[in-house]
Amino acid sequence: MRPGDARPEGPARGRQVEITGPLVLSERESHLVEMHSVYNVLNVAVLRIDAVGELAGDASAADGVRDELRAWHSALADRERALGELRRAPEIRRRLVSWMEGLRGRVDGERREELEAHVENVVSIFTVLEARVAELVSRSAGPEPWRRLSVDHLRANLERAFRAIERNAFGRWRVAFSPADRPPGAYLMQVELGSRDGETLTIPPVLEDVMRDLAANARKFTEPGGLIRVTLAEEPDGVLLEVADTGRGMPEEEIEEVVRFGRRGSDQDGRVQTGGGFGLTKALHVARTHGGRMWIRSAPGAGTTVTIRLPLPPA
Repeated sequence: MRPGDARPEGPARGRQVEITGPLVLSERESHLVEMHSVYNVLNVAVLRIDAVGELAGDASAADGVRDELRAWHSALADRERALGELRRAPEIRRRLVSWMEGLRGRVDGERREELEAHVENVVSIFTVLEARVAELVSRSAGPEPWRRLSVDHLRANLERAFRAIERNAFGRWRVAFSPADRPPGAYLMQVELGSRDGETLTIPPVLEDVMRDLAANARKFTEPGGLIRVTLAEEPDGVLLEVADTGRGMPEEEIEEVVRFGRRGSDQDGRVQTGGGFGLTKALHVARTHGGRMWIRSAPGAGTTVTIRLPLPPA
């Protein structure tokens, strides 16, 4: 299997572009790239806290908890403090759940059921967050060696992460992992794990993180009902990761630009978005760190395919 082989039906038109330009990151930007997954989950938690405050009929009720989460977010941006702050995740979760449960007396009937759904959702969000924290703490000791991971483990972890994201959508969209289980209007995510022995894949653990982030990014820029295909496969000389979608795509001239820190592709009305988007930056950073290469194929209205190939590490 070579770059660009695994692609959804109706593949992205346009030329496949290898990202060859330099990736220049400041120390702060490098740290934020490493923290990307944690920040994504934490931002979702802040939104849920706001929703709970509104449900309780007092938006200001969430002020203290929201401020605490934002202070934690800011503390995580400090590289020297981040490791210790990451270990506070279980404590933060307990306090959030306790706060939400304390609001039960303010709501009744259907609103009580909705509150319970929010509590369950925050618990699921923090379950994902604590998994991301464990990954970062493990990497803090230095670059992790390639590890043999169970195919079932990789598939289950990806599905678990998307189920948590789906719950947070509260019915705005759904995702299915097989055509037989796909309700009308749901995303179809096809996960292809190419293992030599049929049971395990040997990869750098951070590549699982990149796979999850790229799949989440693909969903974000694909309308409900679209197709997302994730391929992670061993090759004789390394490993291939490819994430393809049938989403909005972007012009070829933006491809080299979109991997820069804080950049996103054009919206459908042609406006370039700027801000906190650095999932593609992280993907390129991981590829370069492991001596690999990255390609992007995309065209407006025709989806995007991101391909990463990493060579085997030195024996």
